[in-house]
Amino acid sequence: MRLPDNGRNDPEWMVKQILDIGAFGIMFPYVENAEQARRAVSAMRYPQPRGSQIMEPIGVRGSSPGVATWYWGVPDYTQIADTWPLNERGELLTVLQIESAEGVRNAEAIMTTPGVGAIFVGPADLSMNMGLPGNHPEVQEAIASVVALCKQHNVPCGITTNAGDIVQRLEQGFLMPTMGYWGDAGISGSTEATLRIAREAAGRSD
Repeated sequence: MRLPDNGRNDPEWMVKQILDIGAFGIMFPYVENAEQARRAVSAMRYPQPRGSQIMEPIGVRGSSPGVATWYWGVPDYTQIADTWPLNERGELLTVLQIESAEGVRNAEAIMTTPGVGAIFVGPADLSMNMGLPGNHPEVQEAIASVVALCKQHNVPCGITTNAGDIVQRLEQGFLMPTMGYWGDAGISGSTEATLRIAREAAGRSD
């Protein structure tokens, strides 16, 4: 689930409610520095038991696992409700969006914050923040720099795509491309085309 607020806001109260109803992961928009990344991870973690080797970032999530335990269908929800890959048993995913020039400058510090599971680049907001059109070389260089760092640190990276750039994004190393819109009436024609091109580029036919 994607939060309606952004990295500058305190996400703790909202994150708790979202996780308590059973969400498996949360996407935090407009994260610009390591401190905001740390706050996001902390909001998703329960306080760890004494003696834990993974105390940091300190968890601040309050205990109310009833609905999530039922939804997940597990008796030990609190044992697996931690952020991966910080906790190898954790099954919660913290996804941070980089959507500003400051976020790009701090990308390495953001993605290497313990508990961050994936990065997602928002090209439209990034280009607007930089005051440049989306196809401007500076914007594209900023995007390329983020995915290069993700590859270096083995962090999955996502981005919005369309039929015109999906192949380029896959070749750059983006592992979580979004491809358009799924609605009540099914997927749109442009989404279907993007998905077909992506599968062909990946050598798949299913």
